[in-house]
Amino acid sequence: MAISISGFNGLDTDTLVRQLMYLEEAPLRRLEQSKQDIQTRIKAWQDLNSALDTFKNRAQDLSDIFDKMAPTVDNDEVLTVSATNLALAGQYEITVEQLFQAHTVAFSARIDAEEISGQFKIAINGFEVEIDVKDANIYEIAEMINKAVAEDGDKEIQLAKASVVDNKLVIQAAEDVIDIAKDNTLSFVNIEGDVLSALKLDEPGVLHNHQNARFTVNGLTVERGKNEGIDDVIKGVTLNLKGKTGEKATVKIGTDTALMKDKIKAFVDQYNKLVDAINKYGKAGQAQIDSGSGPAVLSGDATLRSIESMLYNSVMTPSRSISSTGWLSNNPLSWEGEEKTLVVDGVSITLNGTETLKDIADKINNTVGVNAKSRVQDNRLVFESKGSQPVDLSGSDNVVLRDLQLPATFKNNVVSLLGIEIDRYGKLSIDDEKLDEALASNLSDVKQLFTGVGGIIDRVESNVDLAIKSYSSSGGGYISSRIKTLQAEIRYIDEDIENMERRLEMRESRLRAQFSQMDSILSQLNNQSTWLMAQFSNLYNN
Repeated sequence: MAISISGFNGLDTDTLVRQLMYLEEAPLRRLEQSKQDIQTRIKAWQDLNSALDTFKNRAQDLSDIFDKMAPTVDNDEVLTVSATNLALAGQYEITVEQLFQAHTVAFSARIDAEEISGQFKIAINGFEVEIDVKDANIYEIAEMINKAVAEDGDKEIQLAKASVVDNKLVIQAAEDVIDIAKDNTLSFVNIEGDVLSALKLDEPGVLHNHQNARFTVNGLTVERGKNEGIDDVIKGVTLNLKGKTGEKATVKIGTDTALMKDKIKAFVDQYNKLVDAINKYGKAGQAQIDSGSGPAVLSGDATLRSIESMLYNSVMTPSRSISSTGWLSNNPLSWEGEEKTLVVDGVSITLNGTETLKDIADKINNTVGVNAKSRVQDNRLVFESKGSQPVDLSGSDNVVLRDLQLPATFKNNVVSLLGIEIDRYGKLSIDDEKLDEALASNLSDVKQLFTGVGGIIDRVESNVDLAIKSYSSSGGGYISSRIKTLQAEIRYIDEDIENMERRLEMRESRLRAQFSQMDSILSQLNNQSTWLMAQFSNLYNN
């Protein structure tokens, strides 16, 4: 009878080793789970980093919208209009009496010649170009005319535009050369050979005589040598005359409040998306609590709480400063000699027009009783109130406020006064009626609140930069630093995993060697047992 040791001889040692190694690998699985948890946290921080960067971009989108002008036209069959920031608010009554037509000639007969040679000249308004033709057809000649230019000082101008219709050459005076003070009529002269006869240019038929565009603006008659892109009649406004003449169109130029509202809504929407992201990663939802799946991946993280506080303070904190709404020269005042007054919270400061920006700031700071400190920042004059409200500049001479680009007052210095409210969940909403009223009647305050020094845009930019400065370089923001710290933890865990895998590999090798040795010993014992049993059997039989 064979000797056996229960649990070893005859068993599947591979399965046994795998089961033992599974127990040995428990610390490795914990390390891998820790690595996965950290990677999840890094992904959360990267998502927040991206959301903050988008929020900053939406804030920057507000920086130049408060000066944009929007034109409206009540009859776009008469004309269309576009405007730049240089346009002034106003209303214009425009009637188009006639449209521009360039002098255009065509030729009475079809041109059948395939190879025309010679040289001719095209002249208009004192300019001329020579066209040198050699074995060319009508289409090649039209292309030569279109490419020909004359010199006008330091620039080149096109004199004529050519096309081919029904094998007839059609030539029109080009816009570059039109001068409403001249006759703007094309002429053609042979230089070498009789090219004009071959092209039927010797007696061209006139399709259109030159005619200036003529229209009235608020009763004033204006003529121009084109229909499109007329940008020198109303400052900052471009007129495009259309086909309908004899009818009046009313053009109104005003601030583009629709664009402003759209950009403010986009800013509020991104704020709310950022709040959603903070809640997603920092606060466990009811579903997580009910399922027992634990808190959100960044729950309790102090950095996340700092971001939440920063977000609120960037938008909801009242502004206490007033600043110039645009860049100023170092000598911003437009007069000299005559005394003008800047009034700061009822205290008068006399200016004679020769002061630099720094001089003005120093005068304000050295005047007894002024409840504000003044400074120059990025060539803008800034008043920082010592109280809870911005300084009051009412009573100042208009020319002073105009030259320094300052509002007389800044009363709507918090977003809630514009109709932007925050609810108990930390999300913003817009009262459309209140915002519309603010944009219509207090645009100066809205612009100051968003674009002023220390305003919402400044606060968002500086606070977001503190958070998201590149984590690929030293001195990054606190989100970037958090990501770098977590990435360093992963590197340490990877080293631990590598070392543990090496030890586990050695452990598995030892186990297999031990089982192999044990199996060999058991085999020897079984052989000895078989021999002994044979000997006992022989003794018994004898």
